Amino acid sequence: MKSRKIISGILVSAMMVSLIPGFVFADETEEPDPEEVISEEPEPDEEEVTIEDQDEEEVSSSGECGDSATWSYDEETKTLTVSGTGDMYEYRDLTPWDSITFDIEHVVIEEGITSVGFEAFGWCKNLKTVSFPDSLEVIDSYSFYHTA
Repeated sequence: MKSRKIISGILVSAMMVSLIPGFVFADETEEPDPEEVISEEPEPDEEEVTIEDQDEEEVSSSGECGDSATWSYDEETKTLTVSGTGDMYEYRDLTPWDSITFDIEHVVIEEGITSVGFEAFGWCKNLKTVSFPDSLEVIDSYSFYHTA
């Protein structure tokens, strides 16, 4: 009986110690001498692109979304249309229309498309209508995740 109390006390102490936050210290190193730093110059035939060179916002309004499927966005009607044949790609991170996700209110999937890809229209928070064709066979998981 006495040994159980001792073991219990040790276990409780170990659990209490594990709750104490640990500390991590960064390695303090000296800054390199600026004369020793080697800067990599771009090759003469390479063109260096900077943020200032680009337009304020370059938003694509069409592109590919499957091996034989394309998409287009009409800014005036806020409609994204998927056309072509076959399956749409699956999207794990960003979609080609990611920069306009919150603008899309209508999705039209035209005849010939057979599947809506994984997370294709996820996070389209202002989505109001979706038109599906008779050719559609599969709507992948999370295709319309977190939509209106």
